[in-house]
Amino acid sequence: MNPGSAIAWDDRGDTFYASGNYERAIIDYTSAIKADPFAGYVYYDRGKTSEAQGEDKRAIEDYVEAINRGIKWPELALRLFILRAKADREAAVQELEKNLKGVDLSDSFQPIVAMFLGQMTPNEAMDRVVPDTWWPRYFVARYLLLQGDNERGKKMLEDVLDKAEKADIKYFDIKLALAQLG
Repeated sequence: MNPGSAIAWDDRGDTFYASGNYERAIIDYTSAIKADPFAGYVYYDRGKTSEAQGEDKRAIEDYVEAINRGIKWPELALRLFILRAKADREAAVQELEKNLKGVDLSDSFQPIVAMFLGQMTPNEAMDRVVPDTWWPRYFVARYLLLQGDNERGKKMLEDVLDKAEKADIKYFDIKLALAQLG
């Protein structure tokens, strides 16, 4: 592995993340940032790993840094919203609106974002997304959990995990969210 390659460090960090070895993933993502401090996507990856560890403050810092370094992904803005809304929903809504300015939202992301902004219900959002896609359901489940609807959120996560496994997708965030629910 080229120690000066942010991509190599990030790829290895992804492998550790996928295996659940979050400590090693953080080390490799940090090495990737040292190799290329402008690689905003690595801040996202490290933030996601910190979130998996329950280190919300550190995850928020990395998500904000990813945005500051030009990463304009809806999933990044939504993850940041979920963490921020735990403390202050109004401020989180304002930040989400700001972070999504200029972001090209796909047809599937538009209803999910509208739901997070309080412009539609989870059922309305689900009616408007592409059928049989797992990731909108993941974010709806996270939204339900944020709202305190653990029963519906957990059921939806279980359904999402089943669909992901049938599609042979190794989506570890689903398993992590379920594990955190107990």
